[in-house]
Amino acid sequence: MTEAKKNLNALVDEVKDGPWFTHPENIRDAEGRRPDDPNYDPSTLLIPDEDYKHMTPGMQRYWEIKSKNYDKIVLYRWGEWFMLYYQDSELSSKILDLCIPPRQSQKMIGFHQGHLQENIEKLVKEGLKVAIAEQTETGKELAKRIKEDGGVVGTSDKVVRREIAQIYSIGTFFNQEMLLTKGSIEYDTKFILAFCQEGQHFGFCYYDFSTLKFYLGSFEDDMSLKQFRTLTLQIRPVETVVPSTFMRPASPKISESMMILRNSHTPPSFTFLSMHELNADDKLVEKIAKYFGTDRQNWPVTIRNLIKDDGSSKDHMALTALGMAISHLEQLLQAEVTIPVAEFYTQDEHNQELMKIGSMVIDAQAIEHLELLEVPGRRNNREGSFFNFMSSGCSTSFGKRLLKRWVVGPLKDAERINMRLDAVTDLVNQEMARDKLQAKLKKLPDLERMLSKIYTYSQKTSVKAIYIDISVITRLDEFYNLLGILKRVSEIITDVFTPELIKTLRSKRLKALVSFKKLASKAEAPKRGKKRGAAAKSDSEADTTHEEDSNLFPDFLPIIQDFEKMITWKSVGNKKVPEPVEGLDEEFDMANKKVEKVKEKLDGYLEKVRKELKSRQVNYTCLSKRFRYEIEVPEDMAKKIPQDDYVNTSNAKGKKRYQTEELRDMINDLEDAEDEFKDALIPFLRTMFKKFYDSKDIFTKALQCLAELDCLCALAVISSNTDYGPMAKPTILEDNDDLPYIELRQVRHPCVQEQIAKSTLVNKAAPKKFIPNDVVMGSLKGYPAQASILLITGPNMGGKSTLLRQTCLAAIMAQIGCYVPAEKCVMTVVDRVFTRLGASDRILENKSTFFVELEETKTIVEQATKNSLVIMDELGRGTSTFDGYSIAHSVLTYLANIVQCRSLFTTHYHMLVEDFREMSDKIGLFHMKSNYEQSSDQIKFLYKFAEGVAPKSFGIQVAKLAGINERVLEIAKGKSEEFNVKIDHLTRKVRDSRVTTAIAATE
Repeated sequence: MTEAKKNLNALVDEVKDGPWFTHPENIRDAEGRRPDDPNYDPSTLLIPDEDYKHMTPGMQRYWEIKSKNYDKIVLYRWGEWFMLYYQDSELSSKILDLCIPPRQSQKMIGFHQGHLQENIEKLVKEGLKVAIAEQTETGKELAKRIKEDGGVVGTSDKVVRREIAQIYSIGTFFNQEMLLTKGSIEYDTKFILAFCQEGQHFGFCYYDFSTLKFYLGSFEDDMSLKQFRTLTLQIRPVETVVPSTFMRPASPKISESMMILRNSHTPPSFTFLSMHELNADDKLVEKIAKYFGTDRQNWPVTIRNLIKDDGSSKDHMALTALGMAISHLEQLLQAEVTIPVAEFYTQDEHNQELMKIGSMVIDAQAIEHLELLEVPGRRNNREGSFFNFMSSGCSTSFGKRLLKRWVVGPLKDAERINMRLDAVTDLVNQEMARDKLQAKLKKLPDLERMLSKIYTYSQKTSVKAIYIDISVITRLDEFYNLLGILKRVSEIITDVFTPELIKTLRSKRLKALVSFKKLASKAEAPKRGKKRGAAAKSDSEADTTHEEDSNLFPDFLPIIQDFEKMITWKSVGNKKVPEPVEGLDEEFDMANKKVEKVKEKLDGYLEKVRKELKSRQVNYTCLSKRFRYEIEVPEDMAKKIPQDDYVNTSNAKGKKRYQTEELRDMINDLEDAEDEFKDALIPFLRTMFKKFYDSKDIFTKALQCLAELDCLCALAVISSNTDYGPMAKPTILEDNDDLPYIELRQVRHPCVQEQIAKSTLVNKAAPKKFIPNDVVMGSLKGYPAQASILLITGPNMGGKSTLLRQTCLAAIMAQIGCYVPAEKCVMTVVDRVFTRLGASDRILENKSTFFVELEETKTIVEQATKNSLVIMDELGRGTSTFDGYSIAHSVLTYLANIVQCRSLFTTHYHMLVEDFREMSDKIGLFHMKSNYEQSSDQIKFLYKFAEGVAPKSFGIQVAKLAGINERVLEIAKGKSEEFNVKIDHLTRKVRDSRVTTAIAATE
């Protein structure tokens, strides 16, 4: 763990550059509690009165803020600069690469406001929270306040007032400058997970702050916490919000869930919440009503469905998790602008009772074993993963996020799969149109995040900060850019998909996605609110799959035109400055005219000065930060300037600059008028953003269509790439007499074949080509019955595990709607993929390798159905030979006789093969071929999958390849031969015994 990720209080011991009351031996929270007190609050600090009295007014204000945010890095604004003091400066100097000036009475560093975004990003990436202390009044307002108070104010009130305006954590910060970046940079979501737990019962709410999407649910987990593992692996939270009692969990299951998070590849940061106001239903309902009003009919449907008519909860755990998420955002001062405009979805795929609908289920162990999202052990663990391969053709950030959801939740409905495959086929055939579309999409920024950000502007915040108010004015620039981008989106669709091209498309889905749907009239248009998030179970694609309407892409151009009519864009230099159209807002018009009137007065005064000085070379200059306007004259005219009226304020080469009392009065009038202008403009802007937010459903639908188009293009790119071999369009059988079936001819592993091709470029000794294989499991209607389980033997390193993985990936690709790397793919739908691969322990959870193996097996035995696809690699190898053989035998028997699913089952137990030779109708015997040369005692792997049984596993020969000492190998070889004789003898006895028993049974 890096130094920055340690608890901030622990760093005080190393720094010791703050006041004595910040040192570990003296530190107390605001209530006087020491860190060893169970109720100690690390976010607060006690400042002794005597020390506070001896501080300067500026430091008094700083410590008032810091003492309430002691667990955060406080960035303290001074004009255009942000300052950090004491421990904050020491810690941040290392992260921000800033030097603390020597010989100071107090340690401090600072940086210009232009570097704020990048520096916050650096700090939150180290797991720190950052609080921005903004000015809430100007120097002019300070002077006015002191004057109104008669000069009698508190010591700290003699400085410009400041307060915390924003707080950022790793999950709530995203670089605003990245929004306009073209392409797929920083596409991934940074989920924050809030969850509560009672034994094995979980309630959860995870959300992406940048897209304002919240996912709610609850589930009853099994003993291994499999569903919780799946959830955390799918979303990889960067931040986790849990009850404060989880700091010292009393329940073993809570300890295990915390261990799962802490032991993940990228452990999240933790926020521990007091649950004092979150345990009772009425308190939770009250908290939610603060953001959506008391009329629950106007609440998002997803939230409304959690609550009964009497106000009690239908799902207390899910409601509690939502309350925790809201409380966390309240602590970060973000709830006011995010919760009212967020979208809420249920996440039912984590509920085993609802597995019959929705998507193919891929749990945590399958995601890990198949390397769907990550490849463990690599510095860049996404490189080489299945998702990395599938998303290589995506052009947008929001498209990649959607495709990730497709990868971990493929379709399970044959009709929808075929519909998507037809769309992909059209895009494979229309290569020029596809390439043109992708080239245009690559130029788009992250529209989803841009829209979400604009929606937050419609909400009023209670935080008052002058720099935030100024930024509200600049938000119109962002809005102007967004309107232009949205118009471009509409142009992209019409430019690429001409009426002539649309007529040639066979896919109804693709036609609908690129055909514009006229919007209802304003009178008919539904209001936002009651239908927000209505019955939304997933945002994985436009919720229009079964709509009869053949046009899905909303024609939002009239909405854009309405906003263009509301605003006039003045050209000031190279920049567009937006203003409301005259006559739209009376208060703004009056304020605007007042500003223009003062500016006219300033222009008139300049003419007056020119006449007095008899020179047209007299001008205003506005370059000084201290003086808004200065009268600038050539240096040789300085002697003509009346010294009584003109005050020399600054000089430049060949120029002298002056102000008069009359000019200063006009500048004050202008600033007062501009304050009124700003006060009138801000409410207008908020109203305008609210009007834009009212059309959110329309823009959301358009974005869903665009993201789906991007994903379909990505699938088409994969499907049309035959560099490594043929790509087959899957045939998804809708009617096979309820018989599970999969037929893959010459199937390849999509990621391994790509890695082989890359390695061949740099290493000539590397394999030149991936060896494809045929895999057929189950029976096809109208044809003779075939085994649904294949029992596979073969040498170590012979390709068994790769065969198992590529079979699963082929099924996943087919149900995503993509062509498969094979010559042929025919299959019935797979409801769930189960995997039992590799060997790893969970030592910190007190689980051995064999225990983990059996946990994974338990999931398969309990939850597999006839329509599942199961792969099991060398079950039983983690224990003694006979125990392992017995477990493998019983599990294989259960799968064959009870579950009857499609399964690939590898083993080195040759006794197992003998046991199942007579069950050829249910279990087929296959092996990975190899050539063994006895003279040289060497084995050559052929990587071909064929019927029959491998002669043996050739473990000694593989050990020889690994370079093990020859003397050791000789001893091993002797023991192996001795053991084989005993096993053969035992096998014959067992076979003879079975024959005798069978004969006796017939007599």
